[in-house]
Amino acid sequence: MNVKNFYRVNKTLKLKFLFPLLCVLVMCSSVIVFFSSYTYEKHLNRHALSRSQQIGHFLGMCTQLVHYPYELQRFVYALGSEPHVNFLAILAENPLKILACNKKTLIGKPWQHYPLPIGIRMPEFPNNLECYDFFPKRHVFNYTLGIYLVQYGDQTNYMPAYIVIQLRTHYWQKDFLQQSVKVVGISLLITFIIVFCCMFQINQLILKPLNIITKQIHRRKLGDSKALVPELCKDEIGMLAQTLNEMIRTQEKSENLFQQLTNMAPVLLWTSNEDNSCFYFSKKWAEFTGQTRLKYTDWSWLNYFHPEVAMEYKKAFLNAQLCHEPFTMECRLRGYKSSYHWMWSHCTPRILSDGYFEGYICCLIDISERKKHEEQLKLYAEELSKARDAALQSTQAKSTFLATMSHEIRTPINGILGYAYLLNETELTHEQKDYVKSIHSSTQLLLELISQILDFSKIEADKLTLEPIFFDLNECLREILDLFQPILVKKNLHLHVWRHPQLPNYFVGDPKRLRQILMNLLSNATKFTTQGSIQIRLTGRVYKKNLYQLFISVKDSGIGIDFKDQQKIFRAFEQIPFQNQGGTGLGLSITQSLVELMGGRIHVYSKPQKGSTFYLTLLLKMEKLPRMPVEKPPEASSEVTSGKIILLVEDNEDNQKVAKAILEKSGYHVYIVENGYRCLGWLQKNQVNLILMDVNMPEMDGYETTQRIRAGECGLEKSGLPIIGFTAYALKETRTQCLSVGMNELLTKPLHPRKLLEHVQKYIL
Repeated sequence: MNVKNFYRVNKTLKLKFLFPLLCVLVMCSSVIVFFSSYTYEKHLNRHALSRSQQIGHFLGMCTQLVHYPYELQRFVYALGSEPHVNFLAILAENPLKILACNKKTLIGKPWQHYPLPIGIRMPEFPNNLECYDFFPKRHVFNYTLGIYLVQYGDQTNYMPAYIVIQLRTHYWQKDFLQQSVKVVGISLLITFIIVFCCMFQINQLILKPLNIITKQIHRRKLGDSKALVPELCKDEIGMLAQTLNEMIRTQEKSENLFQQLTNMAPVLLWTSNEDNSCFYFSKKWAEFTGQTRLKYTDWSWLNYFHPEVAMEYKKAFLNAQLCHEPFTMECRLRGYKSSYHWMWSHCTPRILSDGYFEGYICCLIDISERKKHEEQLKLYAEELSKARDAALQSTQAKSTFLATMSHEIRTPINGILGYAYLLNETELTHEQKDYVKSIHSSTQLLLELISQILDFSKIEADKLTLEPIFFDLNECLREILDLFQPILVKKNLHLHVWRHPQLPNYFVGDPKRLRQILMNLLSNATKFTTQGSIQIRLTGRVYKKNLYQLFISVKDSGIGIDFKDQQKIFRAFEQIPFQNQGGTGLGLSITQSLVELMGGRIHVYSKPQKGSTFYLTLLLKMEKLPRMPVEKPPEASSEVTSGKIILLVEDNEDNQKVAKAILEKSGYHVYIVENGYRCLGWLQKNQVNLILMDVNMPEMDGYETTQRIRAGECGLEKSGLPIIGFTAYALKETRTQCLSVGMNELLTKPLHPRKLLEHVQKYIL
């Protein structure tokens, strides 16, 4: 186990302090032993060298004083008699031989034949005068000194020579070893005393106070509220004790505050520990359930829950505990009066800042009153749902009624307009033409009122939709101004149109609804303006990448509207009494719905007798390049239309007469049948170029008739005949259904003669 792992494991402080002190002791002992051994060898070497130098220099001095070798041998014997001298000799060169030696048998012999002094080497004389080697394991110290030996004769000569000394060091090693052992022992004793004193101080100053602190905290944990940490001193341990006491007091305040809050809070609380071995409950819980225990070591407290939710509550709690997540649940809890109350239970895990999970804390709030209100609201919702369904049925019935009435009214209007057109084509007096013109304008006014009522019905049924197409804004304005030009001339009103120079010309939107908005506003402006002028201003800005916000204002110099009545004019069927000049009161209401449907808003600024200004915004898609207009088919000549057979399927006699007269004047041959059955029988026997078919007929309507024709009942060669339907139902759904069954086109009654002829010409040529 390394040092890091040793301190991570659960060891006592005494052991953790003792371990490094023992390590220090071992390290110090090793250093002392190593240093003593090193000092011992160094001292022994130095002493042997000093003694060898003394002997060598003394013997060298003797060689200068004596004249004969036997005298030199006496000195060698004398010096070699010491017990620590193992070998002492004087060697002469050329050839190297032993002149004097403490061993008599070797005197006069060559040096190379001497095998005993192992490790003796000669210095490079005269450059190097001495050399020495120490062999501790063999207890031998070798020393060699180079000298000049004097030879007396006819003349005095100096011959190089060597003094060889080999000492036995075991005599000194014993003494020096005893001294080293004494030093090591004393050093180890001093180190042990220091370690013991350190351990004693650690035990007295750190470990003992910590043990006292631990015992006091343990007593506190067991419930002794008077147990505090004693402040034994003013050092760091004392500061620790002071800090712990402050923490204990802070914890007491927190626990007291928590206890007061739990007792005062109008909720039931319970907590659990990390392994669900203990559950603690607040006094409110005990008061509510009538129990006396505030601590449970099992799950018996679940008996207070309704049997249907007790196990479900436990399961939800255990599942949430696996991931340490909060959970909520509605449950029923039994009170002390044996009545169950609805409770909203919310449990939250208690996780400390270090991530340790301590258990759960849960609160239960009585929601019985809320449950009662929910039941009442549920009943109210059911009643409102029934009322809504009844209102929807009423609205649907009204829409169906209006659509049916529109069909029933448009059918005779179709005959009136048709006869007025045919009558206008005859030779009439000027007075008669005025009468016909009045019939036509009155019928158009009636048709406009029917369209407004039908639009209002669509708005209420939330079925009013837009049909976005590419259109030219200038052309749309021109068409509207052309329609209002006669009335403007008649009332001597001036119309000014200002358009921003950078306003785009081409957009994608619903031009029909745009014309309807502008026509409603211009109709009101001309209706309530007797003199002066009407101004139309158009500008805008790029709203988003491909959207353009169009700003339109219509200003008149008419009678104006009082401020309190300005919001009424946008309500359905609301009319200001002194301004009432006919109409249904639906124009501005429909206009507001159309503007909002096109992503805009409309409001009015007006003062009585100073005119009114209507401001509106619309969102349209931008088109950079104009599209090529669709070329209208050329008008058919009598040579082209003659011989073309048209089958008219219509049950109304007036509509039969009008349509037949219009078509036959253009050169077509027209045959009439009253319903779908007769149409199928006639087609099986005759040839035809085009079929004009009413959608709503008795016995067999236009939908079924068209489907059977397309299915080939009248022959496969006639299944592709062009079929133009017409109906008085001015609904988008009707057009979609007609095209889905196989009709090529659908026209809305009343049929305009020119429009009828254009469509017939389109499919018959």
